[in-house]
Amino acid sequence: MNDSFNIFESNIVPDSLKEIFEKAELCDVKAQFELAVAYDIGDATPVNKELAAYWYSKAAEQGHPTALGRLGHMYAGGEGVPRNYDYAIYWFQELANSGSAIGQFNMGVALEYYDSSKKDIEKAKYWYKKAATQGHEKAQDRLLFLEGRSSVQQSQQSRLVQQSRSLPRPYSNGKTQSQKTSSRQMIAAVVLWVFCFFAIIGFLLGGLSFGGFFWVLLWGVPAFILTKKAKTNKRNN
Repeated sequence: MNDSFNIFESNIVPDSLKEIFEKAELCDVKAQFELAVAYDIGDATPVNKELAAYWYSKAAEQGHPTALGRLGHMYAGGEGVPRNYDYAIYWFQELANSGSAIGQFNMGVALEYYDSSKKDIEKAKYWYKKAATQGHEKAQDRLLFLEGRSSVQQSQQSRLVQQSRSLPRPYSNGKTQSQKTSSRQMIAAVVLWVFCFFAIIGFLLGGLSFGGFFWVLLWGVPAFILTKKAKTNKRNN
């Protein structure tokens, strides 16, 4: 990856860094890294994060592991360079691909915590696992946390599914099927009781005849049964 930096140009290089600077200019990766550290922490020279990032990038391009990680952090935090999560992840992955547990852990952190467009918990767990197998304790902790949270979420989702299956199916009017059945039964029972009432009147006016009693039973028994069923369904709701 080709990076561009706005370097503060100065011909003044501290005497203590001249030898390292000359070697760094000749692509000596160790010298490039040492010069980057000097500018990063202010060792024998004022702190200059832009120059630090520049020399870290030179060392990182040659595969220096610590330079790869530090450059990733600088892009993530906007130190000496504009904050850029794509570049941060690029340099972390370069380090992770080399087999570095630190780089793998950094990849996990990046994919777990960076802005929403970069978040990928499953990939974060993948990199945490690779670092954890190398004994990286923080990666082990994060992996346990994420896998534990995943198990809890799955358990909660399973319970919600079971609960939703056990609930009565709602209708568009807000009543359950059982409630609607109870309402229909009660309406039918009322109609039957009306007919039963007229049958009773007829029975009484007809001199208590057997035929009149038959009509009372014909309407009264179904009315009684439906009323009882409707009340039972209503209590169950």
